[in-house]
Amino acid sequence: MEDVPGVGKTTIAKALSDSLSLSFARIQCTPDTTPSDITGLSVYNSEKKNFEIMPGPVINNIVLVDELNRTSPKTQSALLEVMEEHKVTIDGKQLQVPEPFIVIGTQNPAEMAGTYPLPESQLDRFMCKLSVGYPDTAASNDMARRFLLGSLHEETKPVLSGADIISMRKKKLSLSLRWMRNLIASLRMKPLTRT
Repeated sequence: MEDVPGVGKTTIAKALSDSLSLSFARIQCTPDTTPSDITGLSVYNSEKKNFEIMPGPVINNIVLVDELNRTSPKTQSALLEVMEEHKVTIDGKQLQVPEPFIVIGTQNPAEMAGTYPLPESQLDRFMCKLSVGYPDTAASNDMARRFLLGSLHEETKPVLSGADIISMRKKKLSLSLRWMRNLIASLRMKPLTRT
């Protein structure tokens, strides 16, 4: 998702995870975010006198990576590797990410100074690019009213589970591979516009 701050990108990602009963993590990228901040690391336990794996936030079903373009190419690469391989390696031990696994990346197009834009070859790891945009006046008034009442974020109820999604993937329902390829190709050719 590419958009200015404050339009609900985090809320959308969290609502998606809640509606699917999936685990969720948010990673706020900064120039000093390291690969291990995303994937996890091995920490020495002095009581047990051994190293223990501490999984990173990427070991969740839905991972929101906020301002992905603010972190170094090395850290971006670690995330993109997890997206491709669906696993992380920490001190030679592999950890699978849970299925289904979705990464939502965000960037702020208004403030690009001091950032590390993803090259085209890495942007294609993301299925589509969305812009939320500012809400209209009626929606803004409703959000302000709900904020003042302390009920800005409504509870999202689950409609599917991770197991349901995996089952649908296996059945392939009525989607053909050719139709999916055409859809993805058309999304990559034209930026989505809001009507």
